Amino acid sequence: MKHIVVAGGGFAGFWSAAGAARKLEELKVGPEEATVTLIEKNAFHSIRVRNYEENVDASIIPLSNIVDPIGVKHVQGEVTDLDTTRQVVFVTTADGPTEIPYDRLVYALGSKLNRPPIPGLNDFTFDVDTYEGAKKLQAHLQALPSSHHRPYTYTALVVRAGLTGIETASELPARLEAIRDRSGDDNTPVRVILADGNSHIGSDMGEQAQAVIDEALSALNIETRV
Repeated sequence: MKHIVVAGGGFAGFWSAAGAARKLEELKVGPEEATVTLIEKNAFHSIRVRNYEENVDASIIPLSNIVDPIGVKHVQGEVTDLDTTRQVVFVTTADGPTEIPYDRLVYALGSKLNRPPIPGLNDFTFDVDTYEGAKKLQAHLQALPSSHHRPYTYTALVVRAGLTGIETASELPARLEAIRDRSGDDNTPVRVILADGNSHIGSDMGEQAQAVIDEALSALNIETRV
């Protein structure tokens, strides 16, 4: 029996597991000869690139819906260590720690938001790096009408203007306006500021893209700081 283990259930991990299952089927290798196991701490796959959207719940898919039909086993737990000599993955699950042996391992645990050690950053900022982070941001936005920060209640600062920053900033005016209007507050302005350390917003995306980005940001009244 051979064991193919994929650590991480993001795009790279899921497609690796699906690709392995497909190849085994093409080679007519049955489950008695080889297995594919996907280790992912969540019970769902998150379409991470959509975390900037308001309805973030629409961007998660139960893993059972997509791995069960193709014969991939899902172990819900967090990878804590690897032993490449013994070829074992150490995983902490709801039932406690366990070891999962492998013959082939795909390491697809992905990236994590880097938070520099700036005082207050962890306590007073939000992100869309994960589904949980996006939900936390949404809860914060919904609670803005009860805050006491006027006239800055509906002012948002988005730091860094890569694709995620531009997408997030572009979504915020409509989200903030809807929340403000539902509260009956017509006097507090909505402001979204997009800040980046480069010389121009979208400077690494080419001149044609910059023109489109500038036009979109202007139409949405998004302020920029470079």
